[in-house]
Amino acid sequence: MRTGLEKIELLLLIYGALVFYTVFILSYLSVSRFDLYMTAFAIEFFLCVIATAPYTSAETRRQMIVGIALLAVFAGVAAVQILAILR
Repeated sequence: MRTGLEKIELLLLIYGALVFYTVFILSYLSVSRFDLYMTAFAIEFFLCVIATAPYTSAETRRQMIVGIALLAVFAGVAAVQILAILR
């Protein structure tokens, strides 16, 4: 059975690999839209958290803070995109 620290290391390893490959693939496809990158990063983060659960309450709190920050940035980018469309 994995301990708490090993779960966090596994989460960081999987998330880091997913982010690396996402940036590589989107760059290869010449995608330069920031909102697509943020969407992919947020979805990857939440999938990694789900895949490597369960955690202690302190670890869950830290992960939710990061998740909320990613979601807030994504919502801000989406709001800017919607305002640009409505103009």
